[in-house]
Amino acid sequence: MNPVVVMHGVCVQQSWHDVAPGDIHLKASPSGYINKNIIFDFGRAFVQYTRINQQMIGPILLLLDGHYSHLFNWGFLKLMKASNTIALAIPPHTSQALQPLDRGPFHSLKSWWNKELYTKVRSVGGRKLAREEWFQVFSPAYKRAMTVKNIQGGFRVTGMYPPPNHAVALQGISEDQFDSLINVASDSKHFTLGTQTDW
Repeated sequence: MNPVVVMHGVCVQQSWHDVAPGDIHLKASPSGYINKNIIFDFGRAFVQYTRINQQMIGPILLLLDGHYSHLFNWGFLKLMKASNTIALAIPPHTSQALQPLDRGPFHSLKSWWNKELYTKVRSVGGRKLAREEWFQVFSPAYKRAMTVKNIQGGFRVTGMYPPPNHAVALQGISEDQFDSLINVASDSKHFTLGTQTDW
């Protein structure tokens, strides 16, 4: 699926489309962060992407972080349910250990971003880059980082797939944080596991 890039602004400018690679979905938000409308649009694109010959397949698991736009978005959650997609949020304060993108390709993306940015800034004499120049830095870094090998590595290092024979080491999670997660998970008032029909 093609990436969604959220830019700071009220609406997407034509000049951004002119310089962005054709495989990127451009979105704008006043804060520069994802919001409920953007995640809903992503959800519709995700549903179309996961259909084969316009037929729903599934169930499909969609891993999300705990951002409010994902979890407190009734329209998005109804869309996921209707498309036989299970939207699963990674527990709070664990994404640095459990989120496959953070552990794999985003780590690589930061490294490639820094190299591309250094080269670009040197080429323009150190001046501040225009928004339209952002893609000249982002696109090559993204292509180098978002490889099948890096994505699969993210799932491997988090222990999500293939399933490990032993417990996943929660790197970066203190013992107190881990104990707190276990306590919340075992307290049925806060956390219950259910089937999709329980929604």
